[in-house]
Amino acid sequence: MKHLGIILLMLITVLTSCNGNKEKETLSVTEDTVFAFGNFTLDKALSAGNTFGNGSRIVINDNSGRHEFRFREKYDFGSFNGTDITLKDGSRSIRKFDVYELVSFSGSLAPAEDVRGIALEKADGSVLTFLVFKDCAFNARRGEIACEKGRTLNIDTNRPEMFSYALAATHRFSQTRLFVLPLYSPENEPSDDRITLSEPLEPKECLSPSRDSVMLFPCLGEQPEITCRDMNDGRSLITVKNAADNGEDITFYVSGRFNHTAEAAELYNTELYVKEDWSKVNNVRGTALCLDNGRILNIFQFAQKPETLKSYRIAAKPVYIPEPTAQSKVLLKNGGKTLLYRISAVIPGNR
Repeated sequence: MKHLGIILLMLITVLTSCNGNKEKETLSVTEDTVFAFGNFTLDKALSAGNTFGNGSRIVINDNSGRHEFRFREKYDFGSFNGTDITLKDGSRSIRKFDVYELVSFSGSLAPAEDVRGIALEKADGSVLTFLVFKDCAFNARRGEIACEKGRTLNIDTNRPEMFSYALAATHRFSQTRLFVLPLYSPENEPSDDRITLSEPLEPKECLSPSRDSVMLFPCLGEQPEITCRDMNDGRSLITVKNAADNGEDITFYVSGRFNHTAEAAELYNTELYVKEDWSKVNNVRGTALCLDNGRILNIFQFAQKPETLKSYRIAAKPVYIPEPTAQSKVLLKNGGKTLLYRISAVIPGNR
């Protein structure tokens, strides 16, 4: 199985716009690819149909809005009508957006009630998979996803000659899940395999790191202060007070809905090895933002001047501890001194 990063992480800077531009954009997909979304209710999360001429489209409704994808391939989205699949608890008819999960890797299948999806075979043989999780975008896109055409499972249906499937494996928070999706094959052979996005996926003005990251800011004011304000358009404005060299605020946007003020960071006393001893550091503020692209942005502000803060360096990649603790730990070096901080991780979105 060929492992892929979640495709949205690679699209952010080339597919999107924050200024309301609705022009269609085209993306070439030539390898097995997964698009992952979050929808808290899964209500009308997906729709699929053919367009005028020899084309088709997929529409996704997630927590941030509507996304439409158009393809040059045409599909018979009713091709699995009348097909029954044997599951752990009996047989049921295949519905268009059903996703099945391998139960404890035992070979039997069960409905994945918290996931909707559809898998399309492109004209070049690659597989394009859409998954919508009953979750926030951060959790949906966190971790790794791999997909391929199904070849290894013995799946029992009443129409084996009509049935083909795709596999999608997700690994997130030390949990691996293997999904099975009915695979739709194209009815035509378009000259190329591009897809068109009629709606932007994520604002390009937003800071969107491709990996878990750490930002360190000084403070030229009295006390550090980091505020996050929901702009009600899928973005949040982050303000780091008195952090610029001239004492002005530093501001930037991130993708996700955040409305909070950073709290004091906690520091681990590395001199005490018999037990964990964390204490709040009032002159250090920090917040870990769980961005919609599945990455974590750790932001720290120290009550220090820029030239002093330059002596700090990140000693290791940040470590995220998921809910219910929801924390991020960051290891910093300052000269010969090791400092381990932890801050609260904030997952965006409204349920």
